[in-house]
Amino acid sequence: MKQPQTQISYTMWRLYHAASGSAAEDLFIDLFSDTFGAEKAGYLYSQYPFFDIYQNSRFADFVLENGPRRVAFEIDDEASHNKSIVSQNKFYDDLLKQNSMVHLGWDVYRWAVRQLC
Repeated sequence: MKQPQTQISYTMWRLYHAASGSAAEDLFIDLFSDTFGAEKAGYLYSQYPFFDIYQNSRFADFVLENGPRRVAFEIDDEASHNKSIVSQNKFYDDLLKQNSMVHLGWDVYRWAVRQLC
């Protein structure tokens, strides 16, 4: 496939042509590596398992561990997190997931895909 000429269009091109996994999560790893160095990306745990406040099994998109401290990174796309597009149950379930991470004492950072481009 031919790649577009500009950086923004290349980024959008990558979102639709990820080599593996979620294109948005691949983009986050690329940006994290560019910002902190590729060697630091090795400290990111992808799909980090945890239990919510009701003891249901969950996964955070990415987590950094520093001793007992956890820093979670959630990458959101509009299709799965816009209250007017997704079901009310999914919307509230995502809030429960985030609140559970906060309850566990984690720092939680969320980005929309568009913010990564």
